[in-house]
This record gives sequence, structure tokens and C-alpha cells, in this order.
Amino acid sequence: MKEKNTVLAGLSYLLFIFLGVLPALVIYFITKDSYAKTHAKQAFILGVGVSFISLILFGSFFAITGSLTILQEDSYLNTATTIIIDMFFVVLAVMAFKGKEFSFFSESESARYWRHWTGK
Repeated sequence: MKEKNTVLAGLSYLLFIFLGVLPALVIYFITKDSYAKTHAKQAFILGVGVSFISLILFGSFFAITGSLTILQEDSYLNTATTIIIDMFFVVLAVMAFKGKEFSFFSESESARYWRHWTGK
């Protein structure tokens, strides 16, 4: 049985907290291990998604109120959101370090059926 590279898989999630999506992208391109590659891709997509949703939410707040007070350091909403997102990525990192198989972006049944019958 092939050994999984759980360290790179876990770092894909954990480093998002400190460095954003760049480490996941680097890990995806440098590793040959399918487990680490899958988790690096997943961490990248989740990181981009979280960043995009945050930008939309805080941007719409600014558009409505005309104020950036929600982005100030003393804003409880900004702090709470950051803590929740960071905890989510830490949990994912721990699961990946332990070698757990999980996926947020699994292939649908219809896509598998189509691929099976068309050979694509």
C-alpha cells in the first residue's frame, strides 16, 4: 500500500491561515502524491471561495453604509468571522494530518455514469 503524504496535505489547509492560498497552489504543483494533491486542490478552492465570499459580504456592507468600520481591528464581526474560518481550516488540517479521506467537491453520480458510458 502506498504511503500518503499527510504532512503536505495538512499543511495545505494550515498554511492558509498565515499565507493565504499560495501554499496550497505550490503544494499542488510540486507534489506527486495524489492524497496531498487532492487536499491541496481542495484547500485552494476553499480558500479562494472563503476569500471571495468575505470580499462580497464586506464590500456590500461598505456599499450600503459607506463606511469601512466593519473592517477595523476593533470590529467584533470581523474578528469572529476570522476566528471561525481559521478554526474550520485547523479542523481540516488535523483531519488531513490523520490521513482521513474527505472531499467537499466529489463527483456527482450523473457525471460518473456519463464518464463510464462515454469513456471520457
